[in-house]
Amino acid sequence: MTYVEGTVTDSLSGLPLDSVRVFWQDTLADTITGWPKYTDSAGHFEVDFFGYRQGVFYFLKQGYKSKQISIHASETRYQFTDVEIRLRN
Repeated sequence: MTYVEGTVTDSLSGLPLDSVRVFWQDTLADTITGWPKYTDSAGHFEVDFFGYRQGVFYFLKQGYKSKQISIHASETRYQFTDVEIRLRN
């Protein structure tokens, strides 16, 4: 299992951004997962997913430029990734 969490903030003010849409594209299967997650009022999100995968996380909010980051699950059974995302408007 891989667990990813982090915070999304405004790149200029540093303030947390709520309601940022977060979704995952599995690049091995070339599919986008059926769940969008959203950041909470503190800009925090957390996602856990199973299997040894690699893919791209997308962060989208109206009025801001979207951002994407690659996540590569390791060969180990469990992996934790903590990310800080800054969106520009």
